[in-house]
Amino acid sequence: MRLLPNPDVSILICTRNRSTFLRDTLASIATTHIPLGLNVEIIVVDNGSTDETPLIVKSCDLFSFPITYVQEPQKGLDIARNTGIKTCRGRVILLTDDDVRVPTFWIEPMCRPILNNDADAVAGGIEMASHLWRDWMQGDILVWRRIIADPPFGQTPPLIGANAAYSKKVFAKVPKFDEELDAGKLGLAGDILFSEQLAEAGFRISSAISKTAVVHHFAPDRLSRSSLILRARDQGRSDAYIAYHWLHSEPRLLRLRFLYRLVWVVLVRIRFILKKPNLEGLTPLESDAIIKFESYRGLLIERRRPRQYTLRGLIKISNGDEC
Repeated sequence: MRLLPNPDVSILICTRNRSTFLRDTLASIATTHIPLGLNVEIIVVDNGSTDETPLIVKSCDLFSFPITYVQEPQKGLDIARNTGIKTCRGRVILLTDDDVRVPTFWIEPMCRPILNNDADAVAGGIEMASHLWRDWMQGDILVWRRIIADPPFGQTPPLIGANAAYSKKVFAKVPKFDEELDAGKLGLAGDILFSEQLAEAGFRISSAISKTAVVHHFAPDRLSRSSLILRARDQGRSDAYIAYHWLHSEPRLLRLRFLYRLVWVVLVRIRFILKKPNLEGLTPLESDAIIKFESYRGLLIERRRPRQYTLRGLIKISNGDEC
């Protein structure tokens, strides 16, 4: 392991049992342009892999990119991210995933605004690999897989972990990603909540979405109907967690709303059975029905717990006190 004396940028990749994907991701990073005068390191956090991940990382020599291999056995993407952030030494932490290909000119547009003190975080684009496109993709499902357009003026860009850069100083005020939003728990949206917290803290978030996009080469089975249904359920549960604990939102007549959405999900399911469409996909109607049903169900569950944040809080409450 070669360490740079003072790295400017730390590229952080969290991985678990995707050694083949990770190898291709690291190979793409090896070809990306390093801006003149910048020192860049790579931090790979192995989140309990049982495949060849350690061998892939330790045998990888990217010449211009010294690699630090870190093990985090406790499962959870945000747990791994939080561990990696503690290891990163750069002024900028550039997050990406273990199943993407980065463009040739990636580091400069993602990191320069932070290094020049023009922004505190930068949102990058995400493009689905062309071989993964399906004719049925539209609506919310398309947004899940593809973000390449800058948001309308005045809206905060979405900081998605597959392509996002942060000034290390933001972690002094918003210290970690919420680990309850991990896969295996509520499922997702740790990066979304973190983005909202940064905006609430007054940090400047700029967009490089239309300027630079990583290409997502995820496993095709994530497009199966069962996988997409699970993704919609996770989205609803995560929405409920953020709404209740962070926004302190609890709609009136919650049980009645839940029952209405339950009936709606059943009707949508009957419609699907009668139409017998392509079993691979999920329509926007089905996706929306599942997300909203699960969000109300999640609110019924979450409201039994003490709130985990003060209203729009930056630090999670522990044992009744904000820590």
